[in-house]
Amino acid sequence: VPILDDMGRFTSSDRMNFSPSDIGLGVKRRLTMDLDSTLRLYSLNHTIKDWEVSSMPDLERCRVHGLCWENGICIYRPSPTCTCPHGFETKVPGDWNQGCKPKFNIFLQ
Repeated sequence: VPILDDMGRFTSSDRMNFSPSDIGLGVKRRLTMDLDSTLRLYSLNHTIKDWEVSSMPDLERCRVHGLCWENGICIYRPSPTCTCPHGFETKVPGDWNQGCKPKFNIFLQ
């Protein structure tokens, strides 16, 4: 059973754990699985009245399933960057949420 305790420490059933940069009592927090499939812990910053990332698991980002979507390739430059293999292009230019499509007709007549 995953646990997010009052201090902000997270522990999952598979023993993945992390703590926020602002560990302590009285901080409002939320744990979110974001669109890039990364689990992030947010803390409410009362000064700016917005949520800030206070922790996330130390993962090799390119190992996150679906990061670059269909047919996409993840490489480090030095941070994770998506690219298409030779002969492919992004389905929607500049939008990695759609992945890559072939530049060639895969249905031969």
